[in-house]
Amino acid sequence: MTAILRTEQLTKWVTSGEQRIDILHPLDLQIQAGESVVIVGPSGSGKSTLMSLLAGIDAPSSGRIWLEQQELTALDEGELAALRRGTISFVFQDFLLLPALTALENVMLPLQLIGAEAPREQAQARLAEVALTARQHHFPAQLSGGEQQRVAVARAYASHPRILFADEPTGNLDAASGEQVIELLFRLNREQGTTLVVVTHDERVAGRAQRRLQLDAGQLLELD
Repeated sequence: MTAILRTEQLTKWVTSGEQRIDILHPLDLQIQAGESVVIVGPSGSGKSTLMSLLAGIDAPSSGRIWLEQQELTALDEGELAALRRGTISFVFQDFLLLPALTALENVMLPLQLIGAEAPREQAQARLAEVALTARQHHFPAQLSGGEQQRVAVARAYASHPRILFADEPTGNLDAASGEQVIELLFRLNREQGTTLVVVTHDERVAGRAQRRLQLDAGQLLELD
């Protein structure tokens, strides 16, 4: 397999007054195309920070990041946005659906942004994959938390991203809904070959991944 994501001596720190606070110590990481990787660790360990760096949303304090052979740390904001648009999708703990759009329209949106052909038909197909055809014309406020997250998963996979980042995707869900979302994420990872990187506290998620990484006090460890 080829590394889709690679870091070299990646660090992140912030300053408070004259004090420097190290969030991530120098870390090297390779994630292979098509892999499923879970990053676990206690609250405040830097998991979400690392995900933001890997996705090109935040800039490291030092070190380098490559995504699809392009060095993220050498791109300007416009170039980063263009790369993310064609390569990366996200699923968040709080769903982040647009409340004024129906489930179908939420899934159509990223397809329209990249100029995909037949966005409505593609979005309907994605909603069918997450068993929400009957709810496609409902607005987020009319959906349960589990249904909203399934819409978010359908939206994330709609544009066939090369890599999907999920930040605590089951954090706001009950056990049954969380199990459905976990199954969806890993099934679509297998079927579409999308690289999956998940930040989570949920051991059910961690147990499904091919690789488990742990962040603790800014240090990244590979778990058996």
